[in-house]
Amino acid sequence: MLNLKWMRFLGALSYSLYLVHYTVLFGVWKYFPQLDKVLQAGIALLISFGLAYMIHKFIELPLGRLRKKFSRA
Repeated sequence: MLNLKWMRFLGALSYSLYLVHYTVLFGVWKYFPQLDKVLQAGIALLISFGLAYMIHKFIELPLGRLRKKFSRA
């Protein structure tokens, strides 16, 4: 079950999600207090996944390639 494509993708994003989730939750609760808590959580989840994906794609992957490039030398 852990080798399913979506589970591997979630595993790749897990550290980035860990980094951003609390800040996003706090921001959504602060700026949208009038919304229902379930809706706030859903919005925070979507924003967290978006940010985690961008961090993974634009920071983690390029730096990982750079690390491999310099480790061969």
